[in-house]
Amino acid sequence: MSLVQLEDVCFAFGANRLINDISLHINPGSRIALSGANGSGKTTLLKIICGELKPDSGFLRVRNNTRISYLPQNGVVTSDRSLYDEIDSVFAAQRECVQKLQHTAEKLADGSLSEEKRKRLLQEYADLQAEIDAGGYYLRDKKIDRVLSGLGFGRDRYSLLCSDFSDGWQMRIALAKVLLRDAEVLLLDEPTNYLDLETREWLKNFLLQFGGGVIVVSHDRYFLDSIVDCVAELFKGNLRLYQGNYTAYEQERERNIRELLKRKKQQEGELEKAQRFIERFRSKATKASAVQSRIKMVEKTDEIVLPAALKKIHFRFPEAPHSGRKVLELHGVQKGYGGHPVLRDISLEVGRGEKIVFVGPNGVGKSTLLRILAGKEAPDAGEVRYGAGVKIGYFSHNDAVLYTSQRSVLQELEEDAPTQVLPRLRAMLGAFLFSDDDVHKKVSVLSGGERSRVLLLRLLVRACNLLICDEPTNHLDLTSKDILLDALQHFGGTLLFVSHDRYFIEALAQKTIEVKDHTLKIYNGDYEYYLAKREPPPENPDSTVESISQKKTESQNQRKALSRLKNRLRNLEIQADETMSRYEDLEQQQGELEHSLAREEVYADGEQMKRVKAELQQIEHEKASLLVQWQEIEDEVQEIRIKLY
Repeated sequence: MSLVQLEDVCFAFGANRLINDISLHINPGSRIALSGANGSGKTTLLKIICGELKPDSGFLRVRNNTRISYLPQNGVVTSDRSLYDEIDSVFAAQRECVQKLQHTAEKLADGSLSEEKRKRLLQEYADLQAEIDAGGYYLRDKKIDRVLSGLGFGRDRYSLLCSDFSDGWQMRIALAKVLLRDAEVLLLDEPTNYLDLETREWLKNFLLQFGGGVIVVSHDRYFLDSIVDCVAELFKGNLRLYQGNYTAYEQERERNIRELLKRKKQQEGELEKAQRFIERFRSKATKASAVQSRIKMVEKTDEIVLPAALKKIHFRFPEAPHSGRKVLELHGVQKGYGGHPVLRDISLEVGRGEKIVFVGPNGVGKSTLLRILAGKEAPDAGEVRYGAGVKIGYFSHNDAVLYTSQRSVLQELEEDAPTQVLPRLRAMLGAFLFSDDDVHKKVSVLSGGERSRVLLLRLLVRACNLLICDEPTNHLDLTSKDILLDALQHFGGTLLFVSHDRYFIEALAQKTIEVKDHTLKIYNGDYEYYLAKREPPPENPDSTVESISQKKTESQNQRKALSRLKNRLRNLEIQADETMSRYEDLEQQQGELEHSLAREEVYADGEQMKRVKAELQQIEHEKASLLVQWQEIEDEVQEIRIKLY
């Protein structure tokens, strides 16, 4: 039986029917992503499932004793207790069971009990003990350590009051409590907000090991691809299920939208034809019946509406002004706060056109470094030099708090936008979640997330050649992220950025710089290259994994790893030979074609000359690609040989 069943559920706010006859089953092992535009009802549906809201009609059935744990997107309130006491409160029900168990044990110690009462108390004792064991009460310290450590809390912070933590850390506290509640169903509304790359990776692994059902709302595509096997899309109150991960859902949706566009175009043609008939023959009595028939047809036609998220909007930055080859240089830069060093003796050179991501856990100094690079903050020591013609555009989601313009959202963008961008401002605002009258709101009355999106849009419409962006994807949905990503991929200048969105990083970064131990380590490759090359993280002495069982299998794992390396080496050597053989074939073809250019029947024929030159160009391109491929294979071969021998 399913853990949770929704059958024909409906829900409305006043006259607005938000959810319409929805049916959904959540089973053990379900991994469902809930998708839909802002305001489509995703949060409402989660609240119905967890019991915070009651449906207007339909049925919600929850299997007996099934526990549901819900993480809201915002509005989390924690107490003034210490961090550890707040987390430990999750086990309050088991603690009561322990007290009842002790009370029952005291009753059993009474030697005057009747046999019948003793049996009843023994059964009660056994039931309580089973409930305590099932809840993991006696292992709670290890569980708490595992979750808090995974979410970035060191033990030195256990005694701090929850009220002393920032909003982002408050959300992590709430997430920790949700994960520790020993629930069969997890409902997670934007759980990756405020998490860095390391903690997102930990949460991904936690959910993959979780045996219950999960429904998650997230704007992190990589996270969704990693954990879900079904996407439930909410559109106009209806729910449609797509099997597969988020990428598979997008591909299926693209096919659907092409079909929908075809049907919409056909419908518009039929309606236009009917309207022309009506206008032309409305006044002719002989055509009255036919006119009325077409009027009824037009009135009864349900217009095909495209989901807003499927309407593709492309935006390009204004052309980047030309800059020198060297865009900026750092020499011996140092920075600290209150006597605590953040950056020490940093040196860096950035060339024109580079797209660089800075990575590392929260608090290591990434944002500080970007502020220094953007000239927003001076270093304590060292020097920042900018190249000729450098024009900086800087965005930080933290600046939104200080952004209190009295102009409207539209006016704010019109102030900065070049003339050629003005006609597209409305579409851009819609893509960044400002619709209808929202564009006339004063910036000063917007929420922090809304202000952040306005700041980002201001950056997009300005002409600059060095973009420095600190968490540009915060407060954006997946559609807005795609528009931003597309614009940044085609940006003609230099980009330096920090992001915790792995999909965004992998699609954009060409070089990775790790901020660690107050300094920088440069990896001349994309994020996957960085992950492959970086040093493995140190072992966690507080890990809950049993070291004894690890030692028993260690030698066996080493043998398997050695065998895998040898197999990989053989495959790579075959690939290298095949690649070089193909390269030699191309060189031979190239020589023959170049020789043919000297023949009269070729150089006298313009079309034939054009064809031969095109083939030569294609061969040169393929040869260059093969050389890069061969070099990558050889590099990996050398690395494996070093490990083996």
